[in-house]
Amino acid sequence: MRAEQPGTPVFRPTILVVDDEPLVADFVTEILEPEGFNIIAADSADAALSLLEKEDANIDI
Repeated sequence: MRAEQPGTPVFRPTILVVDDEPLVADFVTEILEPEGFNIIAADSADAALSLLEKEDANIDI
């Protein structure tokens, strides 16, 4: 793997984590953030849908 040049923007995909158990969402976040992902958590399908409908959400996964 080649090293990135200093100042080169790094793509950090944003993942929407949906779970009604806060401990599960926290656990998933703890695993994924160090791997370079931005995490947005929602505690229900309705909350997730509301986030997805926002134009500035920029959710990748």
